[in-house]
Amino acid sequence: MLDHGAGTGALTAALLTQFPDAEMTALDPSAAMLDRLPGNVGAAIERVETVVGTTTSLVDRTFDLICSQLVFMFVADPADELVRLRGFAAPGATLCLAVLGDKDDIIPFSAYWRAAASVIPGLAAPNQYVHTRFGDPSDLATGISAAGWSTPTLRTVECWRELDANELWTWVSGALPIHRADGTEPDTFEPAVHEAIRGQLISDVAPFAIAADRYRLPVHGTLLRATAT
Repeated sequence: MLDHGAGTGALTAALLTQFPDAEMTALDPSAAMLDRLPGNVGAAIERVETVVGTTTSLVDRTFDLICSQLVFMFVADPADELVRLRGFAAPGATLCLAVLGDKDDIIPFSAYWRAAASVIPGLAAPNQYVHTRFGDPSDLATGISAAGWSTPTLRTVECWRELDANELWTWVSGALPIHRADGTEPDTFEPAVHEAIRGQLISDVAPFAIAADRYRLPVHGTLLRATAT
C-alpha cells in the first residue's frame, strides 16, 4: 500500500490495522511529519517504509492500494500527479482520494490562518489558498478517469481526527504554508513568531479539547474511489 502524503501517520495507522498482513510505503515531503509517524503507528512500524519526498522519489514500485488524504488540494499539477500514481498501480489496484469540501471543512486549517494573520500583517485571505479549488470535486473526478483509472465513485464523508497539541501544530503548520496577499512567502519566522501563532491556534481549538492537551477535530469532505483500468 502507498500512503501518498502520509503526514504524521493517522491514515497509515488505520490502514495497517485494517490490513494486518500488508506492507506500507509512507510518502511525504515533510521529514518533521514523518518523524511523528512511529508514535501513531506503534509496533506496526515494522511494516512501514518511510520516504521523505514526492512521487518522483519512488522508483520501480507497484501498489495494490494507493490512498491520498487531504493532499491533492496542494498538488501543483493534479493531472500529472494522477498519471504518476497510475504508473505505480498494480493490475486492478484501488485509488482512494479524500479532499476537503471547502476552506471551512476542517477546524485547524481555518484556525491556523486566523492565528497567523493575527501575528503577521498582510497575509492572503483563506479563500485565496489553492486548497479551496476542490470544493466541487468533479474536475478531480474527470482527471482521475483521464489518467487511466475507472470513473470514480464520490461520497461525502465526515469523520473525526484526534491528536495532541504538538502533533496538531506539526501537522497543520507543515501542510499549510502561508503567504502574503501578493503571493510571496514571508521570511523565515523567528521562534517568537512561531510560538505566538501556535499559542493562538491552540486557543482557537480549545473548545474541542477532550482531555488535557488532546483535541478531537471534525473533518468533512469528499472521498473519490477508482480502480486501475
